[in-house]
Amino acid sequence: MACRERVVEIIKAPGISSGSYKAALVLLPINLFLFLLSFSSNHWLTSSAIYNTYGMNYTSRHQGLWRYCQETSGVQCCGYINDVISLHHHSVPPYLNATRSFMVIGLFTQIFCLVSVLASVIQLVLLIFSLVYMLFISAFSLFLSMTIYGGAYSDSDWTSQYSLSWSFSFCVISGFAYLITAVIFVCDRCNNDADD
Repeated sequence: MACRERVVEIIKAPGISSGSYKAALVLLPINLFLFLLSFSSNHWLTSSAIYNTYGMNYTSRHQGLWRYCQETSGVQCCGYINDVISLHHHSVPPYLNATRSFMVIGLFTQIFCLVSVLASVIQLVLLIFSLVYMLFISAFSLFLSMTIYGGAYSDSDWTSQYSLSWSFSFCVISGFAYLITAVIFVCDRCNNDADD
């Protein structure tokens, strides 16, 4: 049996053909895309204030979880954020490491969710319960990292001139989308159990 036929068989199986289940399966890759975009981009914080460092006027600055970039005269210079912070004789703030840690936990749980969905398609084994748990854990870790980062960025001296940017927004959207996807799976499962 070809993979496509197995997918069709799963979708047509009793209790799985509901629209909510299909919607949740469509949301999963979208959620993962938004998460990966926020996880890897350099725009968690942005600042367009003109800042003079070492005799150069920087017209814009932005940073992500891993990299820090400055732009002057149309030339952008980026570096690993730990190196940039150590240049200014500071240590990496604990909130940044905590945010990174929870984002990595979220990444691993999302990879597990993707593997669970693929396993259910390929082997006709439904791993809904573990998928739902991982979705909730992923949403929880994203909410923790958003809370830690969003609450602490303005307290730090070196980020006081910044504002939260689109990468942080994608993380927020991804967290809510994972929570919604998990709730859809739970509701679908409850409806199927009530029908039995």
